[in-house]
Amino acid sequence: FGTYQRCLRDFTYFFTVDKNFAFTVKCVERYKHYLIHEKKMAEVSMSQYLTSLRRFCNYLVETGVLAKNPAKRVSGGRRPKKHTRSFISQAEMDMLLKALEGDEYEQLRDNAIVRFMIGCAVSELELTRMDIGDLKHDGKRWTVIVQGKGKTVKDVILPVPQSVVDAVHKYLALRSDATPDRPMFLSRSNRARNGYMNIRSMREFVHLRLINSGIKHGRDLRLTPFSLRHTAGVMIAELGATVEELMQRLRLEWRPTAMIYFQQAGQFGVTTREDLAAL
Repeated sequence: FGTYQRCLRDFTYFFTVDKNFAFTVKCVERYKHYLIHEKKMAEVSMSQYLTSLRRFCNYLVETGVLAKNPAKRVSGGRRPKKHTRSFISQAEMDMLLKALEGDEYEQLRDNAIVRFMIGCAVSELELTRMDIGDLKHDGKRWTVIVQGKGKTVKDVILPVPQSVVDAVHKYLALRSDATPDRPMFLSRSNRARNGYMNIRSMREFVHLRLINSGIKHGRDLRLTPFSLRHTAGVMIAELGATVEELMQRLRLEWRPTAMIYFQQAGQFGVTTREDLAAL
């Protein structure tokens, strides 16, 4: 729903500025041209926006506002057959986790961040919005509630592996302000010191860990912090999750995107390592 709402907000802006949108095929094609040439969207993003408009037009047809859905006759872009980001291998995972060992504040913090990304398939944005109190134990298991992209509230509860919990507790043990209402990961910048870390800083911290661990190998654009989330998706697929379970775990709304993880399943080999399966 969040993606659908975000896409329609952009259409509402275009509708207001354009002033000539009359829900015809030519109008929808003009909106498509705007998305590609003015918004500079990739084909996959443009397809999402057109799909949202198509569904909105369906609603208008069902309620009698429109006689036909003009967006049905305007095609979207081609769906990608693979992710633009690569996932890391078993050996690279070992190198990364090895490089994060240590008792210094930065090592413990970054270890917790990386393990959250791999163990819970969370994004950098979700981590920047996380409070300490979002990590809870209900007597049976650890969970964390997250606020994803396009959402205004924290509404998705994810299971948290014990290895992630242990890493977080080691990091929090060094903080004197570790109360439930405080940010899980603190900003160290002068402007927002001890407040929420911004997404750019978190990306930079993880990016440096990928470089310093020696696993980048020139893959500057394909191996990024978001690759850790992709790695989690491949691991989840290999461990026997259904398509629906993987979509729920990764907060995916497009089934074709989820299917890519199953096409790559088996390449990581998580079932051969109990420690990685536990992560």
